[in-house]
Amino acid sequence: MHTNLIRHLLLGLLIALNLAAAETLPQLELWSGREQVLPFPVRQSWVLLSDHGRKLAGGTAADKLSITLPPLNNACTETAMLVIDNRKTARIRIWPPQILAGLEADCRAADHSVSSALQDNGLQTRPKAGPDCTVTIVSSAEEAESTPGLSLFFAQKRDFPLPVAAVWTDFSCHRAKETGGLGVLFTENQEIIDCRGRLSHIRLSAGKSENNSRMRQQLVIFTPDFDFTSIDNIILLNTIIKEYKP
Repeated sequence: MHTNLIRHLLLGLLIALNLAAAETLPQLELWSGREQVLPFPVRQSWVLLSDHGRKLAGGTAADKLSITLPPLNNACTETAMLVIDNRKTARIRIWPPQILAGLEADCRAADHSVSSALQDNGLQTRPKAGPDCTVTIVSSAEEAESTPGLSLFFAQKRDFPLPVAAVWTDFSCHRAKETGGLGVLFTENQEIIDCRGRLSHIRLSAGKSENNSRMRQQLVIFTPDFDFTSIDNIILLNTIIKEYKP
């Protein structure tokens, strides 16, 4: 009886230690259908295993850990474990090649390079705005003041300093995985956004929307060094757009 109790206690302790170790592993986002290099050294071998133990990819020691996975269907994700030299190294979440597929926006006023980068990541552009198109890519903060729905502004350094207009009644600052360069100067009468900080984006919201709609007029200003090739940034966009949809 005493031996069985000790055995159960040891088993419980091992399970708890394994769970704690899994929680402390780094978590990385990975595109499928694209070659990517992961920032881990390999001495002997590596393998990427699905949650069900299926081998998704693997290799031997090399100068770099390069991986290309078959493309997932749009809107699908998969989680996996990266094992290097027989040690669990990182939790991996795998995304489709075009993370923004299924989402749409009015891009008529957007800079061409911004519009192209968004389309490369799956965003569908609308030829004209309509009542069912709630997301607009704007070319200035002033344009967003008269634009209903959610406005996304990929600012350049020349756009700063940027005073916050009176139409915006709520103000929130955000940091993300990718460090940004935005900052805020609070004066006696006004907030002024500049590019001398570490914020990734700033969200401005207007007063209560008309007709008791759940959608408030909003403007999200992104850091001038926003990188459209960063999967963390594209996931951030995906989250912001989906959270706004009614």
